[in-house]
Amino acid sequence: MKKRFIVLIDFSDYSKHLLLLVNTWAKKANAEVVLVHQVIKPVPALATTDVIDKLKQSLRESALEELKAFANEVIGDNNNIRFRVNTAHLISIIENLEVANTIDYIFVGLNDRPAIDRLFLGSTASELSKQSDKIILAFPTQNTDISVDKLYVGVKEKYPVNEKAFQNLIGIMKDVIREIHFFSSLKPAEEQETTEKYLQLLNTRYGSQIDASYMIYRNEKPINTVKEYMLKNKGLLVIQKGSRTLADLFRKFWTTEMINSANIPVIILPNNN
Repeated sequence: MKKRFIVLIDFSDYSKHLLLLVNTWAKKANAEVVLVHQVIKPVPALATTDVIDKLKQSLRESALEELKAFANEVIGDNNNIRFRVNTAHLISIIENLEVANTIDYIFVGLNDRPAIDRLFLGSTASELSKQSDKIILAFPTQNTDISVDKLYVGVKEKYPVNEKAFQNLIGIMKDVIREIHFFSSLKPAEEQETTEKYLQLLNTRYGSQIDASYMIYRNEKPINTVKEYMLKNKGLLVIQKGSRTLADLFRKFWTTEMINSANIPVIILPNNN
């Protein structure tokens, strides 16, 4: 299977940091890079269809030249880079990029709130379900001190890890990852036997590939446990869509405090559906 890194670009300094990170990563993972820019500019509401179409075409052409110039400025001339510019909905743009026998990884900067909102918070359930086969990597791009050699994987026994997606994630990190830490956060009153058995299973299964460990943390407010733990440890937090609990947890990471203070990079695995 071919690997492809789809990077959402908005021409900001944050996008520069993100592109530098992805470009280096893509070389190690032998992945193609596609830079995507969504053109968000108003068009005359009362104009004719022909006028609107011509205006959109002009906006796309202008943005494409700007995107190419941006990439050349940041990483230089690179024949492995592809460019996509469109005025369509962001989800539609990504869907239309799909090709057979290719695993796509979507990269977005945490500071690009409009893109995050369009991808997650502002999207309907049906739109999100269409993205269920994508792994999304969100980085706090103002933070250049990001360690990618450790994965901290938050799991719930009731919602098993999408192991196909997780293995694909390991596939693009095999040359840099040194450790995987599986963890669950339970409230004090919750029983832990089944959770511990599941953590042991994951630890055994992936420990044969990479150094692995696991832990159960208890807190009346699990989100606090995750936040405090990640603030103390550098690495990438991995969570999965597919449960109400994790969906709520995921959304809370987009608060001002988590984005501007914690600077925690997050990887979101698709669900098992």
